[in-house]
Amino acid sequence: MLGNLFSKKPKGEGVFAYALLNARIMPDDRERRFEQPLIEALAREHSSDGPLAEVTGSGTLQDKSGELLSCGIDLDLFDLDAAPEFIRAVLTAEGAPKGSRLELEHDGRQIKLPFGEFEGLAIYLNGTDLPDEVYKSADINQTIADIDAALATLQSTPVASIWGWWTGPRETALYCYGPSFDAMHGKLLPVFARTPLCERCRVVQVA
Repeated sequence: MLGNLFSKKPKGEGVFAYALLNARIMPDDRERRFEQPLIEALAREHSSDGPLAEVTGSGTLQDKSGELLSCGIDLDLFDLDAAPEFIRAVLTAEGAPKGSRLELEHDGRQIKLPFGEFEGLAIYLNGTDLPDEVYKSADINQTIADIDAALATLQSTPVASIWGWWTGPRETALYCYGPSFDAMHGKLLPVFARTPLCERCRVVQVA
């Protein structure tokens, strides 16, 4: 619990907060995985004075190359005693990755409250340096299916899988999320070994 972190409850329109999700996913996936479940959870949960909080918007952050970096959800908080912990618990249960945080300002203080338990693994497929015949014969959809099938053998809720992707001028990134970077990497090594399209790929921990 947050205890008496907040000295008073907000009045009127509430306190603005931003739930930064350390997940490299597109807007439709953000809405499906996090935004809509949070809206539904908040609709079910009320304090004696009314709703705990309200979702007011959302967005996605990209770097100069266009690669996905993170996403987030805008909120108005009406109950500062209960809303922050409730929001963090809901988003964590939906699979929020480590490095996520709820940001708000109250009584002149900048407050950042961490949440999230999943870890992230990015696979950067080499798009320029493999033999031409690999690119001609490769089936990226089959590669994605093979990766998801390997990750699904891990015991986790939600199921570990590819959540997002990005195609750049030299690489295509597949963003995987699950309970453990090391466990996911171990499951993927056999896929990499038998898949020509995965030759010379880079693997990076992103959460």
